[in-house]
Amino acid sequence: LFNSTCNTSGCHDGPNAAELNNFQVVHDNASQIRASISTGRMPKGKALAITDKNAIFCWIDNGAKNN
Repeated sequence: LFNSTCNTSGCHDGPNAAELNNFQVVHDNASQIRASISTGRMPKGKALAITDKNAIFCWIDNGAKNN
């Protein structure tokens, strides 16, 4: 989900925002990512399907494990 939705031109693709293309970065920013998705700040300019939001929230709420 992060690669197809967030790591795109103008979003998390370089100097303006952390690249969300590896587990450690996503894990270390999990609470901020959750908050940004909850408030609608992410993904920028589009909406996630509720099933995708719930999958991310579930993963974060269960410890954001590398699985």
